[in-house]
Amino acid sequence: MMFLTHLVFGFLCGVIVSKLLGYGSSYLFVLVAVVASSFPDIDVLSSRISRFLSPFSVVAGSLFGHRGFFHSILALAALFLVVFSVFGAFLAVSAAVGYSSHLLLDALTVKGIRPFWPFRFRLRGFVRAGSLSEQLVMALIIGISAVAVFSGLR
Repeated sequence: MMFLTHLVFGFLCGVIVSKLLGYGSSYLFVLVAVVASSFPDIDVLSSRISRFLSPFSVVAGSLFGHRGFFHSILALAALFLVVFSVFGAFLAVSAAVGYSSHLLLDALTVKGIRPFWPFRFRLRGFVRAGSLSEQLVMALIIGISAVAVFSGLR
């Protein structure tokens, strides 16, 4: 999926989970979820997150390749533990929500993800990145986000 689709879905997941956990419409929770929704693409040198963390991105891409370790549940757990130990549960949950939103969307693509990396099992969907089907998914996410923000979920 494309960068903007990940950000919009990270926003939606952040809003919904923030409300479900009783944080109301916590701007910090949602912001962290949105930023974390781009983290799995740290293994792609051309990604937006790699521009900010380029030395780490070079190493990550060289060691694991795209949609390897950083698109797995193991990476999600590692992120959660690091953020939890440094910043506490609130930001760790928020970061995990955003990160997992990215994994979920990429699992819908034809390339899929390997959630149990290093094992070969792959989750795949029907969406081609940048295609009309992705634009439809994004339109749906935007519509649901509007309802979530302007209704009782805010």
